[in-house]
Amino acid sequence: MYKHRFIFLLTVIPLLFFAGCNDAPNSVGSNLLPPSDEINLQTWNTVDNPLSERSFTFKDTLSLSYSNTVLLGSYNQAKSYLLVKFLISLPDSIKDALSADSLTFVESWLSSNIKYKLGDGASLDFTAHNIYSNWNAGKFTLDSLSALEFDPQDVYLNQELTDSTFKFHIQPDAPKEWLYSQVNPDSAHNYGIYLEPNAGGNLILGFPALTSALSNGRLKLTCVTQIVGSSKLDTLGFYTSADVHVIERPIPTVANRMILQAGTGVRSGLYFDFSSFPKSTIINKATLKIYYDITEAEFGTNKSDTLILNMFADSSAHTLLGSMGTEYLFGDSTKFSGELTTFVQKWVDSSAVNQGMQLKLSDEETTANQLLLFGADYPDSTKRPQLEILYTKMR
Repeated sequence: MYKHRFIFLLTVIPLLFFAGCNDAPNSVGSNLLPPSDEINLQTWNTVDNPLSERSFTFKDTLSLSYSNTVLLGSYNQAKSYLLVKFLISLPDSIKDALSADSLTFVESWLSSNIKYKLGDGASLDFTAHNIYSNWNAGKFTLDSLSALEFDPQDVYLNQELTDSTFKFHIQPDAPKEWLYSQVNPDSAHNYGIYLEPNAGGNLILGFPALTSALSNGRLKLTCVTQIVGSSKLDTLGFYTSADVHVIERPIPTVANRMILQAGTGVRSGLYFDFSSFPKSTIINKATLKIYYDITEAEFGTNKSDTLILNMFADSSAHTLLGSMGTEYLFGDSTKFSGELTTFVQKWVDSSAVNQGMQLKLSDEETTANQLLLFGADYPDSTKRPQLEILYTKMR
């Protein structure tokens, strides 16, 4: 009996509950909350309510040793130098011929797929040189070029360039010492080849690097050889064992701009002063917009469409607050925009020091792109960096 009553109650109570929920909402009790407990949702932007802001450009350290793309060539004022070593493994017949000095080099060339292109030149303008000193791709920088020892003789011969592939011939016997190092490492060394762009070119190409997933498309050395006394030709192929590129490029002297360069470590900083922003607020959403002029941008086939933002721990020393995470701005034809909610909340409630934030290109290791953003002191205030904030104020 009690069991039936219990089941009856379980059936009736939910029905009564849903019946009550079907009634239209009313304002009964809405005036019972004191004004101090009401939530005030407001909007705010830097166009109507300007904040003190500051922007600047600086050069930071940048290692390209783990880039999945290596670059070669020159475009406008940018020059990309390339160093490559090859992993040499030889059959015994070739080793014996080298030892007996009876190996003839008929033809030698380097080839690769193309991942990136900046400029519209019909060919790459560069020279090629055998390297005489050891080098470390993980530590090689632009400053390392001055200490690099190489043969001044240019071994470059000619090139074949298509939309997707690049191939250039070198003096047939230029790789001889690299191969001979497998026979007598005490007298021969495999230090690879140094490719130096000539100034005034109009093309930079990017190739899959050693770290690229496109292993079959990266730079390859091919040598066609013949053993003296034999009519047989042997075609030997070798892929890279080390590669690195470094880019030389001046920073444009353009006023009122934030400059971002790929390959050189040129980045920018942006700071908003939130000392006058309403206190005791919850930042529901903060959107940052940064404008640029497409006519001043230098984009290759891989257009820079994302900016990476990190909070500064010290903007003078360019050190970052790594614990605060990363934000991203995504580009269209006129601007980059994205959410900055976490950063702004930290700055408003002073839970993180406000030294501003660093801006850099997301593809700064793999391209030679350059971008000039309108800065905080640009004469046209509508093109300066803008913040739009939706916030909740407790009162």
